[in-house]
Amino acid sequence: MVTPAVSMDPFYLLADGRRATLKNAETWLWATSWNSLTPRVEAGPVWIQATISPTTIVVHPNDGGVTPDYSCAGPGTPIPPGTPMDKASPTCSLQFRQETDGSSWPVTVQARYSVSWVGFDGAQTVSGTLPDLTSAPAGYPLAVLTAKPELIDADHD
Repeated sequence: MVTPAVSMDPFYLLADGRRATLKNAETWLWATSWNSLTPRVEAGPVWIQATISPTTIVVHPNDGGVTPDYSCAGPGTPIPPGTPMDKASPTCSLQFRQETDGSSWPVTVQARYSVSWVGFDGAQTVSGTLPDLTSAPAGYPLAVLTAKPELIDADHD
């Protein structure tokens, strides 16, 4: 099975090309594609067609157990412009609880798929379901940074 590509926000591109987010910010995740597959095989009057539908995004932070694995039903929701960093997604977000200290974590994402099928065995229509399938993990090396406030002297020109 194919793992749908995901987007994350807040998302920063560091000077060395790595992706980064912020510690304790609500990091929204959403799939950029979320499509069902319907393969069909025929041999004379006998045929079978499967419907393979994505159901869940599974995120493995891989940060040594500080941030627990997280699952989201559905494809997630793209973050609207201007959303505060402490606002959770209504469908899929998580908070990284520890910064990476200059390195990256190998965050991985998988998708779960439900599988149903229908067919004709030459005499009657048949149907059923199969156990859920899980895609191979897709890797997203991610740095987690701590935001550092700066004081600005408003009277200084």
